[in-house]
Amino acid sequence: KRCVEIKFYHQNQSCLKDTDFIIKPNVSHVGIFNDENKMEVYKAGREAALDRVPQIVEAIKIQSLRV
Repeated sequence: KRCVEIKFYHQNQSCLKDTDFIIKPNVSHVGIFNDENKMEVYKAGREAALDRVPQIVEAIKIQSLRV
């Protein structure tokens, strides 16, 4: 189980290197295979995404001006 978590971590790191934004909810206490906390993870992800909306909108505006 732990080796799969480590593999996913490294795979995610390589996928994230070209992103503009990373939305990272605080769910480090929830295991990758734990589906008992689905609603908690959903709410944390939604909250983290909503927190970043102003920055994302601003980036879109700036990008639109460049085109």
